[in-house]
This record gives sequence, structure tokens and C-alpha cells, in this order.
Amino acid sequence: MKPIALSLIAMLGFAGPAAAHFPFAVPSGGHFEWVLFNAWGRAPPAEVIYPEPPPVAPRDWLTQWGAIAVDEGSRSVGTSTQVASQSEAELEALQLCAREGGGGCKIVLVYRDQCGVLARGGDVYASARGPDVPGASDLALEQCTRSAADCEIAYTDCAYPVPVY
Repeated sequence: MKPIALSLIAMLGFAGPAAAHFPFAVPSGGHFEWVLFNAWGRAPPAEVIYPEPPPVAPRDWLTQWGAIAVDEGSRSVGTSTQVASQSEAELEALQLCAREGGGGCKIVLVYRDQCGVLARGGDVYASARGPDVPGASDLALEQCTRSAADCEIAYTDCAYPVPVY
């Protein structure tokens, strides 16, 4: 008797929760299902799948700026994007243009919370801004082809506002 009692105690108390589960038939919807209960009368926790939380709307948006600088003499171009202020965007574009060898760099486009495009055909530059690259590209190419025949897009980028949560 003692060996049986000791083995039962070992199984229930000392072997851990995984060894202490017993199957029982439980009525469910007119039929019986086998359910595992542990030694303390509770079913093991089922896997819980939580739905994805709904997206949270941002409480604010941070404006972003971009700029394009060109030196037509040396054909140097400098650009900036996703910058916090207009003055920072212009300064960065001018510095990058000068680093590319431009001695007479000038800002040709500043854009805020939208896209900027630069088209080039020969020695002609044209720029445009818009809500997306295809629309701004069409405008820049249209403007460029008024003065040059071989226009193509030289630069595109977007400075979209950044959400703040």
C-alpha cells in the first residue's frame, strides 16, 4: 500500500504540472468530449489568440522639407530630403552641390510634404513638385521639353510628413 501511495503522491505533487493531468469525459453540446484536467481540477490554459489592435491615428504630423540646388555651369546638383525646416533643406542642398564641384549653386526647387523632381536635357534644367513622383515628373518633363529635346528625369524624391504618436 505504501508504494502505491508514494507513487501517487510523487505523480501529483512532485512530478510537476505536466505529469499531473488526467483525462475526463465532459458533456458538451449533447455528446461527451475528453478534456484534460490537472490534479487541482483546472483545465490547462488554452492557446489564446488576440486580434490585432486597430491602428492608432497619429496625434500630429511633422512637416518635412526637401530642396534641389543646381550649378548649370559645372552641371553639379545637390539635394536634400526629409529635413525639419526649409532653411536646413536649402543649406544641405547647396552644400552638397558645392561638394560636387559647383561654384555657383542656386536653389531651383524647395518642396514641403510632397515630392520634388529634377529633369535635365542638355544644359537645360527643369524642376517641379507635386503630391507624387509621376505627377511631378510629368510637369518637369513638360517644362524641360519646351527648351530641349532630350529631356530625362535626373532626380526624384519625396519628403512626406512624419506621424507623431
